[in-house]
Amino acid sequence: MPENTDGTPGSMRAALAWPDDPFSAWAQAVRSPEPYERLTDPPDIDSADAASIADWIEDQRSALPMLAIVCAAVGAIVIGGLVLGILPRTDSGAEPASMHWAGGIALLVASAVLWVWEVLSRRRRRARPPILIPEVRVVLCELHPTRFNIHDGDGYRETCVAIAEDASDAQAERIFTAFRIWLARLEEDQHATSLARNEHWRPSDANVFGSEEIFGPDAAGGYLVRRPSLPADGWGVLLTPRRPARLVGRLRFADIRRWTGTGWSL
Repeated sequence: MPENTDGTPGSMRAALAWPDDPFSAWAQAVRSPEPYERLTDPPDIDSADAASIADWIEDQRSALPMLAIVCAAVGAIVIGGLVLGILPRTDSGAEPASMHWAGGIALLVASAVLWVWEVLSRRRRRARPPILIPEVRVVLCELHPTRFNIHDGDGYRETCVAIAEDASDAQAERIFTAFRIWLARLEEDQHATSLARNEHWRPSDANVFGSEEIFGPDAAGGYLVRRPSLPADGWGVLLTPRRPARLVGRLRFADIRRWTGTGWSL
């Protein structure tokens, strides 16, 4: 049974038909597809994943050494201030010198404990098999902004129709035509727009919905995605997340990056 971008079997999602009859929009697009001009000179997508890999690697690094350095620095400042007579302050309400000594010593001890813990943790990590970088699904696509808005924090953000670069020309024409017909209907129907935004775009932090989820299993090859930074047309790429672990590989929560001509931008 085919799965959708959230890993849900297709038959389960089919029961949750989107408003304004997208199935008839697909049928109309199949009968009378409109011409669709494909983009040329696709960019190299190898570099699109570089930031994702860097973020994942950075996420594996321990924060203990930095905390130990901060504790040691603050503790040394406090102890140094006491030795030089700068602390405690002489104004009314100042803490007694014993409190400063206790705080400074506690910070130095905490720093030493953190360093010992980090050394022991590194030895345990070296004894374990290496952590493999999670695989990422990469979809090169052509982005086209729409007027359909979704929730984004305290406001709204537009969406884009994304056509997969490896979709055939005929399929790209059908998908783009179906989206044009259906989204035009939504734009004229505020109630349907509200249903699509509030009840079907779930969870609210999702970024990608496959065209087959909206129009049916024959419509694979397109996506309705959260708009990246402007300008949001041209080449784009969908990258499934590497973290957190529960989202690894899920296209529903993919990052949408756009090609700037020199690199990839969110």
